[in-house]
Amino acid sequence: QNATSDAKEQQSQIRYLIDRKVDVLVIISIDADQLVDEVELAHSKGISVIAYDRLINQADVDLYVSFDNVEVGRLMARKMFEALPTGRFALMKGSREDNNVSLVVSGILDVQKDYPETEVVLEEFAENWSADDAYIKVRGWLDAQHQIDGIFCGNDALAGAALRALAMHKLAGSVPVTGQDADLDACQRIVEGSQLMTVFKPIESLAQIAAKAAVDLAEGKEAPANDTFNDGKHNVPYYRIMPVMVDNNNMNEIIIESGFHAKKDVYRNIPQAEWP
Repeated sequence: QNATSDAKEQQSQIRYLIDRKVDVLVIISIDADQLVDEVELAHSKGISVIAYDRLINQADVDLYVSFDNVEVGRLMARKMFEALPTGRFALMKGSREDNNVSLVVSGILDVQKDYPETEVVLEEFAENWSADDAYIKVRGWLDAQHQIDGIFCGNDALAGAALRALAMHKLAGSVPVTGQDADLDACQRIVEGSQLMTVFKPIESLAQIAAKAAVDLAEGKEAPANDTFNDGKHNVPYYRIMPVMVDNNNMNEIIIESGFHAKKDVYRNIPQAEWP
């Protein structure tokens, strides 16, 4: 089932699946605070629940499987502040309903403490992770002549939107921009020099771990957790996967050698004589 970013539709779909008497629900929550009743109903029917990639707050799920999203923010911040240890920075965050957004921001602010000459002066949510919304908001900052030395973006799609806005002011490539997901176009921008970095999260590993966990729970086994995570009310089993920072220096090693993207695609806009 796919609720296409509609939280109420997702609630309805989950209840439909509960009525179908499934053994396990794997949920990518749209709104982290809106599914407590649905998880409670599932549990009352003997159905296990896995929160996939995004935590469901205060719901006491049977397993939370995700990347370390606080570390995602730390990786962004370390790279940004190593490049610019002083300056004024903006946060173009993802959806306000996505629990991962606050975790990434907390990681950024954790590292920022070590850089007292930096300041976060602007921040906005991109509603429903909309790149168009991000573009409008970054363009608004720049049109208002705010001084921005670097922009932290919630993912690579938002980074692309920020760079479009920067290009309108002839600033693309001179204002560092971060992202995550290692999207192909982001990897291209990194080797071309307009995006500072991205964060690689091996989605296949996430999916495989969740699939195996779903089978284990259906068979009455314990969830294969390697940590715990507080959902605001309970410490739930957590399978934590570590993300990897990717920049121009390790693109070949992390992205291309792993087969995530092909070299010819990443370096499409670079003369072949300059390929690593």
